[in-house]
Amino acid sequence: MKRTLLPVLGILVIFSMLLCQKAPKDYMHETKAEKDARMQWWRDARFGMFIHWGLYAVPAGEYNGQRIGGIGEWI
Repeated sequence: MKRTLLPVLGILVIFSMLLCQKAPKDYMHETKAEKDARMQWWRDARFGMFIHWGLYAVPAGEYNGQRIGGIGEWI
């Protein structure tokens, strides 16, 4: 009995999680008012940090096999 109960409970938990998922929003086709409402928290905070790990982060300050300190983003 206990051996069959655990897999059944696991399946029920997974099934309930799948049913409770929200559909992803289509941000490409939202109106200006919808975007303003979505971004209101950012405007209210007034401070923030945006970290961009672009292609320059791959070499991470290394050029021709030599480590060059402090200018990783300029290589």
